[in-house]
Amino acid sequence: MLTWFFYHFAYSGNASVTREHFEAYVREISKPGALRAGVNYYAAVWRDAKDNAVIKQRPLPMPALAVGGEAPAGRYGEALWKPVAPNLLVRSIPRAGHWLGDENPEATAAALMEFFGTDPRPLAPTKLGAARTD
Repeated sequence: MLTWFFYHFAYSGNASVTREHFEAYVREISKPGALRAGVNYYAAVWRDAKDNAVIKQRPLPMPALAVGGEAPAGRYGEALWKPVAPNLLVRSIPRAGHWLGDENPEATAAALMEFFGTDPRPLAPTKLGAARTD
C-alpha cells in the first residue's frame, strides 16, 4: 500500500525517497493506531469544509503560507486557501510531490525562509515548566 501511495503522490514515484526513509515510514505507520491516525487526517476534509465556511465569514488576518509540491496539489494552493486567508503566500515546490522535504529540501527550505524570514538574534532562554504569572 505504501509503495502505491508513494508512486501516485510523489513527483518521481517510488524513487522519491531513499530506501532508508521508506523503511522509516514503514516502521512508523506499522505502530498501533498510526495508520488510522494518518488516514483520519485526510478524512477530516469534510470537517475542514464546514470549519472553512465559518472562517470565510471572518478570514484569517495574519499572513499565511500554502506550500505544496508541483505534483499533484501545488497548483491548487491559492484556490484552496485564499478564501480563508487573504494575506496568503503560495509556493509550489518544483520537482516535489507529497513529500516536500524528501523530494526537494532546498526549495522547501527556501519557501519557508521566504515566509518566516531570518533573524540573526538568538532566542531568549526559556525556563521549561516554570509557573505562569499571568
